[in-house]
Amino acid sequence: GVNAVDSGQAEAARSVGMAFGQSLRLIVLPQAFRAVIPPLASVFIALAKNTSLVAGFGIADATYRMRGLINNNPGDVYAIFVGVALGYVLIVAVISLAARGLERQLEVAR
Repeated sequence: GVNAVDSGQAEAARSVGMAFGQSLRLIVLPQAFRAVIPPLASVFIALAKNTSLVAGFGIADATYRMRGLINNNPGDVYAIFVGVALGYVLIVAVISLAARGLERQLEVAR
């Protein structure tokens, strides 16, 4: 976050006459936000991998549904497992693409 921004950035902002609030709002926080996007995306991906996404909405989670499908269709165990795994891969891919798109939008030309 804020610690990722070099202290020289804030000092330079203050040296050109910006107040603390201005330097924080215009210089430090935008850079800190850019630095936080990749780790935050990793946290969201880990959350998607470690929990079922629909459990947050109070609906039965994917593993519960998978178990029910396997009990009803014991011959299709591998197909059901692959289907649920692909669902999680899709969730992770969407989060990754969204994070990368946000990174590109906020990227600064150097």
